[in-house]
Amino acid sequence: MNVLGSGMIQNLYERYKKVEVTYNAQVTEALGYLPKDASLKIQGNQYPCLLHSMSFDSAKLILGVPLTKLDSLKDGAKLAILRLAFLGSRSGAPEAYQISGSLTVTQTRQNTDQSAILILEMSFNHRPQDGLLEIQGGYLDLQKDARQRHDERIPITDASALVLGLLSRNSTITVDAIPRKCLVRELSYGGAKIILTGLAQFLGDKNFELELVFAEEGKMFLPGQVVRSDPVEGHKELAVLGLRYSPEKVPMGYLTSLQRGLKRGMSEPAPTPIADASRTVTRRESVAASIDPTTLKIIPGRHR
Repeated sequence: MNVLGSGMIQNLYERYKKVEVTYNAQVTEALGYLPKDASLKIQGNQYPCLLHSMSFDSAKLILGVPLTKLDSLKDGAKLAILRLAFLGSRSGAPEAYQISGSLTVTQTRQNTDQSAILILEMSFNHRPQDGLLEIQGGYLDLQKDARQRHDERIPITDASALVLGLLSRNSTITVDAIPRKCLVRELSYGGAKIILTGLAQFLGDKNFELELVFAEEGKMFLPGQVVRSDPVEGHKELAVLGLRYSPEKVPMGYLTSLQRGLKRGMSEPAPTPIADASRTVTRRESVAASIDPTTLKIIPGRHR
C-alpha cells in the first residue's frame, strides 16, 4: 500500500526509470521481497521464476521449463504477466504486483533430460503499479541519500532519539569479542561516535559490532571498524571511539531511521579533520560532566 503522493511517485519513476536493481540477498531482505511468490504467466501457463534484476521499464528473469515447452517459448517475443510480492512495510502482509510485458529469450541451457533453464528479458508494456514504484524507488532514493550525506552526524539527544525511534542512548558494543556498555553520542549513515569504559590506546583499529534498539525496527547490529580512539580529558578510564560501519552490512531500517532525522534538519556537517586513527584529533571531547564514568549512564540535567 503506497503512502507517497502521486507527484512524488511520478518523480521516482522518472528519476529511476532506467536504473537496474539486482535482487541479491541484501536487496531482497531490505525490500521485503518474497522470491518464492514470483511467477510468470506465459501462453496460459504459470511458471515459478527467479527475478535477477529490474528497472521500471524492464526485468531480467530466470525460468525453468519442461523441454516439451522449450521450442514454443524460444521462438519470437511472447506476451507475459510477471507477478511479484513484497511484505508490506506497515501491514507486514504480502502485497502482490503484476506487470505485463514482452519476453525475449537471451540464453538457453538444458538442465536435465526433462527440463531447461531460460534467461529472459522482459520489456514492460506499462508503468509498474505505484506501490512497486514506491518500494524500489524509495530504496534507490535512500541509497543515494546515504552516499551523498554519508558523514553528516546527528547528535543523539532526547529529542533526536525520539525522532529516530532510538529507545536508549545507552547501548552495547562488542570489541575483541568482549561486550562493553557504551553511550551513543552521534550517529550517521556511515558510522557513530560513542563513549565507553576502557583505555583508548588499546581500542583503536579494532573490529566492532554495535547494538542499537529502535522502536519500530527492533534490535539492530552494525559491524565495522574503530577508526579513532581518544581518552576523555580528565577521565582516562573513558574513551571516545569513532566508528565506521561496513557499508554492505548496514540494515535498511537503520538508514530509514537516520533519514527521518536528516529530513528534520538534525544533522551537523562532517568534521573537518577526517576521523582516522592515524591523524591528530584537533578537538577534545568535553563530555566528562554529562555521564557517570562508573555506569556510563547520563546524569540528569547535565546533558540535553
